Amino acid sequence: MDKKKLLKEAESMVSFTQRKQYSNFFDHILNLIEIAENSSEDETERKQKFLKLLSLLKDDKNISILGGGKQVKQGLKDFIENHIMVRKYSDYQIANPRLQNLSLTELKYVFGWARRLAGK
Repeated sequence: MDKKKLLKEAESMVSFTQRKQYSNFFDHILNLIEIAENSSEDETERKQKFLKLLSLLKDDKNISILGGGKQVKQGLKDFIENHIMVRKYSDYQIANPRLQNLSLTELKYVFGWARRLAGK
């Protein structure tokens, strides 16, 4: 995908978090991408691992491992559910049409820029 479009999506992510006054949690998402990247050689398996980790993380029981207070936890949960829109069908999918066809590498690029733009 065009890097300008990826940067525009990063700006959209930051706008979502700022509009809702959430803390910067993009480091947590980038850590999950790194875990997924190291889990397999297969791109599809790595993306599925990442989406599964996001899905598990948004669960109230699992999100407590993050620390960072209620604002980070609520913000990340809302972001996964309402911006990325991770859904479980026969496999994990992204329902956000602007993100659903991105590779894990492209998602990493977008989240990396979002972290920079958010002021980390």
